[in-house]
Amino acid sequence: VLSNAYARIEESAALRRTIGLKLGVSLLDSSESFEEGKKLIVALVNDSPGADGAREAFVFLAGKCLERGEYEEAANFFHKAIEAWPDAARDYGVHEGLAWAFLKLGKNNESILSFSRAEECATNDVDRATAILMQGDILSTLGRGDESMVKYRDVLSRYPETPAGEKLKKIVELKDLESRGRDLYRDFRFGEALDVFAEIAKRSPVDKPRM
Repeated sequence: VLSNAYARIEESAALRRTIGLKLGVSLLDSSESFEEGKKLIVALVNDSPGADGAREAFVFLAGKCLERGEYEEAANFFHKAIEAWPDAARDYGVHEGLAWAFLKLGKNNESILSFSRAEECATNDVDRATAILMQGDILSTLGRGDESMVKYRDVLSRYPETPAGEKLKKIVELKDLESRGRDLYRDFRFGEALDVFAEIAKRSPVDKPRM
């Protein structure tokens, strides 16, 4: 129906663009027509970025590219959306999408920055806590443990009841135990340190070999 309407409407350029954008979005749902939908949306947005529905269709396209594992193109589209539309630059989902695309591309520092911007744009505690948690996780991956723990503690102190806060309770508790064990070891209190490390090994199979 949308295809026929888009092909037949000539009297109203605005209406034709609106239908074309809706058609493009619908085409993205099928692998067979994805490329056709992408080309249509990009062409219409380039022609008239201020058209009704242009921003929504373009961001939807970026998200679909992310879902499909087309991370470079997803990052490019999210970045263009932020540059093109002021409301997209204040949208949590846009910055979060860009952050995930960067993370999948191995661009960790860029991902941290985008998650930080997502945190600033978040309108609820769950999204805000998730964005901070992701910053902490990436910092941990980069070996920046102290900075990571600052992020984790921030989530626990401000948003303890969110899913991110619940996830971090055990992580932070184990990290605190490990720090105590290391302090005991440095003070030559080897028996007490051994008990602490044994407790961590018991509670965390992942950390057991290191303990």
